[in-house]
Amino acid sequence: VLGGITVQLLLQKDSSIVKSTVTDALGIFEFSQLMADSFIVTASSVGYQQYVNFIRINENEKDLGRIGLDKQGKDLTGVTVVAKAAPV
Repeated sequence: VLGGITVQLLLQKDSSIVKSTVTDALGIFEFSQLMADSFIVTASSVGYQQYVNFIRINENEKDLGRIGLDKQGKDLTGVTVVAKAAPV
């Protein structure tokens, strides 16, 4: 369970942001008063890969269930290769 995750709801047709929120300490969030349409849901936090999902909301409530975020790998700033020449 991760709190403090930024969750955004974007329109699929033009990627404009409709709503944005941050999860509570239990990782719970809610968007209310939404029109029926197709959306993109994103969830992101420093150190984790961004979650992206395409959803359709009708007039009824939509429960996204659990959203899992994977830890982001560490990028190397540089690699040094050392080789020794064979004796002649």
